[in-house]
Amino acid sequence: MVIEFSGSEFNGEMEVETTEVLHYDTFLLYARSENLSDREIAIRDLSKILRTLNIEKGQRQIEVVFSLIENVFAKETDSKLCGMLVEQVPSLYVEFMAVEYLLKRVHKVFSALLANALDHAADDVRKSAIGAIDSLVERRILPQGIFSC
Repeated sequence: MVIEFSGSEFNGEMEVETTEVLHYDTFLLYARSENLSDREIAIRDLSKILRTLNIEKGQRQIEVVFSLIENVFAKETDSKLCGMLVEQVPSLYVEFMAVEYLLKRVHKVFSALLANALDHAADDVRKSAIGAIDSLVERRILPQGIFSC
């Protein structure tokens, strides 16, 4: 049995994969940058990069992105970047919940991130945290009253 591929089918598939790799590599450069505006771009692109990664094929890449959230972005001190990250927590939570082996870590990291945001010095970060928590409770991802005193 002979399978024939047209040049356009093969090139189109390669283009998509190459674009995903380039986008992922660019994301990593921005995420690890010392430059605040580069990290802002990386945080803004978090959901976008997750949607481009294949859960089965990109397991290592998904782990790297999650580790960046956990170990770099969650420790961000700039209130603008903190607010941007907190605003994305509901969509990131949903994206990462699809990755079963990360589920416990997802709950732990995002809960800690939201708790820290509630205690942040900047009002806008605290308001973003309240909005994110409300959204997660509405979606029944977090139980009601989880962050109550």
